[in-house]
Amino acid sequence: MASDSTVASDQVYDVHLLYFTRDYKYFSHALMLIDPTKFKKGIGILYRLKGPMSLGMDLEIIERYDLNQSGCFKAEGKKFTMPQSCRERFELIVRQTERPVHPLALIFTDPGPPPRDDKNWVDDILHDARIQLFDALLYTIR
Repeated sequence: MASDSTVASDQVYDVHLLYFTRDYKYFSHALMLIDPTKFKKGIGILYRLKGPMSLGMDLEIIERYDLNQSGCFKAEGKKFTMPQSCRERFELIVRQTERPVHPLALIFTDPGPPPRDDKNWVDDILHDARIQLFDALLYTIR
């Protein structure tokens, strides 16, 4: 049985960074929460942006995404582990993180945000999640 300061492995998600091909040349970045007990099955919760890179890309969350069924999936890498109880907070970070902005779309905004792509979006989520989730965990453990 897990102590108060640890989390059992069946109560966590591994946060993975995924790479997909897009238009046969461009790598698209996404995040996936995977229960470590189901890692070999390649099924998890996918967070990605869809649509053309602009000022309004749509966030897509797919609950039971199967990597084995994707012809575009290329690679993944585990970034960190978090308790399943933090999923709601993780999703809030995902929803609040600034979306990609194509430089051509900035011509019509004044003042415009800096150009960004989905790699910047994923990097910002990973950075903010590490800080916010681990601060919350430290607070609840004390």
